[in-house]
Amino acid sequence: APDAVLLPTVTNEPRTTPAEIRDYFVKFLKNKPQGTIDKRVIKIDCNVAQDVGTYTFRFADGSSVKARYTYVYQWRDGQWLIAHHHSSAMPEATRP
Repeated sequence: APDAVLLPTVTNEPRTTPAEIRDYFVKFLKNKPQGTIDKRVIKIDCNVAQDVGTYTFRFADGSSVKARYTYVYQWRDGQWLIAHHHSSAMPEATRP
């Protein structure tokens, strides 16, 4: 959505404009991420849907990050748009 907000996975800076959001993803995709959803809960209402869970990103350099995420979608003008996306690295180390 034009007024979407992104709280990204691997930087601390919130992105609140389409240009800032695009800039984050251009840089993020240079690392060739492969994402896997580990666990999720989806809730759908009349004009709002939420997808909340955890996922793991693996990058071309062999590194990875486990993160939690939230997507909030809004039904606008006949289509679902992302109104908000939050993704952050897990705050606690996970056991192997």
